[in-house]
Amino acid sequence: MVSGGHLFLSLQSSNDDPLAYNYLDLLGMTMNDMVSEGLIEEIALDTFNIPHFLPSLEELRTTIQKNRAFKVRYLDTIQLRLSDAEAADCGKDYVFDIIISSKYMAGNLRAVYEPLIQAHFGDGIINDLFSKLATKISQYHGKINDSDRCRTCAIIINKT
Repeated sequence: MVSGGHLFLSLQSSNDDPLAYNYLDLLGMTMNDMVSEGLIEEIALDTFNIPHFLPSLEELRTTIQKNRAFKVRYLDTIQLRLSDAEAADCGKDYVFDIIISSKYMAGNLRAVYEPLIQAHFGDGIINDLFSKLATKISQYHGKINDSDRCRTCAIIINKT
């Protein structure tokens, strides 16, 4: 990046409600269910870890400012209504369908985490895991934290 150049970053930021479920909680619950069903070995699940950290806006700002090579020009959250009944309130005549929405979110998680899961557990559980995850997401839909569903952090920085 050249001096004075700008960079736009978009990433998830942290959940403000520690009591609400998030999608990785539901992935873990689904895997535990599969252990109970004999589809995953307990020892394999016990040794599996998904490295995942969602920083707060303040943690992002502090980290960037400590670097001193970049200056924060814009830092805010953007509310995205991808999996919520509130999408119908956007004035676009959207129809909310919890089953389609749950499959969509399970597919997003699959796109991100399938290589990690496949490397640890093999190919045999992938389709079943994400199908069961879609069902779990639809069951817990109202208990998933809105911040987890919708909160994306947008950052514009420039090189000093």
